[in-house]
Amino acid sequence: MNRNDVTEFVIDCLTDARNADKQAALHQWLLESPGNHTMYTELQRLWEAARTLPPLPFNIISGWDELVQQTSIISPQQQLSPHK
Repeated sequence: MNRNDVTEFVIDCLTDARNADKQAALHQWLLESPGNHTMYTELQRLWEAARTLPPLPFNIISGWDELVQQTSIISPQQQLSPHK
């Protein structure tokens, strides 16, 4: 399998963890090579990290407005005043 096929295969197994046939194929693939296990671990970490991403489609305007609002709240002690 090329890298794209492997990625699709692993993602398919991660999204359908209750499918015994897919999990058996994954288990067999993992046993074939230590490199397969390394690749699976990397893809699994990416898959888990992707859960924290915002849902698509991302609204750039509202995201920007939210960021500006969150970063523009500055207490008086944090404000800089010009020196004369």
